[in-house]
Amino acid sequence: MSLFNTEISVRSLKDRVTRWLTDPFLVSGVFGHVSLLQIYDANSKQYLTPSQISNPSNRFKVLYVFGTPNTKIHTMLGIMEGPKILPSGILYEGEDDEGKFKWKIEFRLKSEDKETRIGISVTADYRVSGLDRLLGRSPFALAEHIVKDHIVPYFKYYFKESIEANEIVPNLVYENNSNFAAILPELTTLIKNIEYGLLSISGDNINGDIIVKNGKFNFTKILYKGKVLEGDNILLELVSIPEKINVKLYSVNIDEVMYSLAQKVKIQNYS
Repeated sequence: MSLFNTEISVRSLKDRVTRWLTDPFLVSGVFGHVSLLQIYDANSKQYLTPSQISNPSNRFKVLYVFGTPNTKIHTMLGIMEGPKILPSGILYEGEDDEGKFKWKIEFRLKSEDKETRIGISVTADYRVSGLDRLLGRSPFALAEHIVKDHIVPYFKYYFKESIEANEIVPNLVYENNSNFAAILPELTTLIKNIEYGLLSISGDNINGDIIVKNGKFNFTKILYKGKVLEGDNILLELVSIPEKINVKLYSVNIDEVMYSLAQKVKIQNYS
């Protein structure tokens, strides 16, 4: 197994970098060796084309492509999963259908003044002799290649750096369409890592929001079948609802919001 770690800094707010890193279509494109073919549909429990899915997930049927136009092209069908939001960062992983090639990549973000420091860790394990000839001298070359020859150049030459106030947008952490009782345990775990955020709830007969503050559900106001649900027992009431509910969990970096507002005030004062 090969392992490669590095860090880079970009002149952009952490929330903006997070939005990019949680878009699997953008991230897989930058990897350079992963082509997304189908998305696993949670309702039909099968991989479908994007136009056919009704309940998307973070699992994809993919085509792994190795080589260059000047060498022999080697392809393998497989899967990719991600983004997975962890306490330590954002994780993507995958393998080919025969289990000969496995990989993981984790991004760790840290705000530093007007920049975001991105820690990148890649592990790759493969048992295909042809890949050695395509990618270099040893298995270590694959993990290093993904970072040095794809991810770092993207951020250096193509990522649109910005610290403008209008870049502040809540970051989507989790999304599901299911019975609330089934997803509450996962939500409870996820919000422990969120200082400020929002849980948006919608459906045929329900609509509303729950504020997340310091890892706990806070202020709530939800309308269900014409009745306002609010107060300390709202989670119990949501758990008792049998219908499927569309749930989206967002996080907001309040420090970056305040910084952006301060910059906006300065601009207004000088205009």
